[in-house]
Amino acid sequence: MERVAGVSQTTIQRTITALVKQRKIKKIGNGRYTKYAWNWEDER
Repeated sequence: MERVAGVSQTTIQRTITALVKQRKIKKIGNGRYTKYAWNWEDER
């Protein structure tokens, strides 16, 4: 959120959720320690 000033937390969460569903990014872990990484394996 620090890197995208002016964008709400809700918008960021919706975007991340959409990217996970599209398999563009991978979710790593759960809870407060969740991280995300680009899913290079599915990029074609």
